Order: sequence, then C-alpha cells, then structure tokens
Amino acid sequence: MRLTIFICLSLASALPGAAGCSTSNSQIEPPGWKAKVNRGRTLVRAYGCHTCHEIPTVRGVRGSIGPSLDHVATKYYLAGELPNSPENLRRWIQFPHTVNPHTVMPDMNVTDADAADIAIFLETLK
Repeated sequence: MRLTIFICLSLASALPGAAGCSTSNSQIEPPGWKAKVNRGRTLVRAYGCHTCHEIPTVRGVRGSIGPSLDHVATKYYLAGELPNSPENLRRWIQFPHTVNPHTVMPDMNVTDADAADIAIFLETLK
C-alpha cells in the first residue's frame, strides 16, 4: 500500500493530470466510449433487435423469439457457437448465418461501424 501511494504521489508530481491517482481497480473509459454506448443502444432499436430480444435499458416491445440479452457480456459463448469476445460479438451481429447457417436471426445488413457500437453497448450488459 505504501509503495502504491509513493508511486501515485511521484506520478502526480511528475506528470500533469496524474493527480487523480487512485488505488481502485476501476477501468478508464476511452474517449467517446459513452457516446458509442448510447449510439449502440439507439441502433439496437433502429435495427429492430428489440422485436426478437429482451434488452435491458431499451424501451419498447420486449421480444420473446430470441434469447434475452440481459448479462450477454458475461456469457461464455455467443449463439452457442463462438467464444464471447468483442470481435466475435461484432461478427455475430453482422453475419449471423456465417456463424450458424440454421439460425433464425436475420442478416440485417449491419455496417461495420454500427456493429462495433452495438457490440460496445451489449458489452455493458453484465
């Protein structure tokens, strides 16, 4: 603990902006992260994901065709096929039939940028 405080104080004096040193394990959010989360939440509605899935924090109809996306960020697998990772989540969102040709999830022609923001939003559902 003393070493952590010493390092923190040393950084605070040596680097501008390091005065907010903390011993907590909180993660630093990259610039624009909250905007991407909010955009992803909006895109989930725009693409109609909520018509098949129950999605926490998304207002409107709660679908019951697909699985609930509550806690999707903590699942080990996506669609029972892919290890859960940000890259695989984007892949599943964009190209569900390349992952599982028999899925009922439709290909919604999601763009790369939209898939990335939807994935960022879904990764907040822990």
